[in-house]
Amino acid sequence: MNIIFKSTAEDTLRDIVEFIDDVNVFGAGERWAVKFLDFVDSYAVFHNIKKFPMYNNESLALVGLSCIVYKGWVIAFKIEKRNFVIYQIIKDSLLY
Repeated sequence: MNIIFKSTAEDTLRDIVEFIDDVNVFGAGERWAVKFLDFVDSYAVFHNIKKFPMYNNESLALVGLSCIVYKGWVIAFKIEKRNFVIYQIIKDSLLY
């Protein structure tokens, strides 16, 4: 299954990496991003057959997004033609 980032999600991931680099040693953000992508990849491959429930946040569910959570970050996605399309990456505390 291919993982595709919409521009909003890609921009957010880049911002997270830059922030982590700013508050830690240089390269920490890239290491975090690699672990993030490994998590998404393993989830997408392992769960590629199942149907995903909508997220319990009304605004995300209304647009048909499912979600997984990685270290406090909500990854809002859809499965489209064997692609795992990431639409948004949102800090979990901003959803409640």
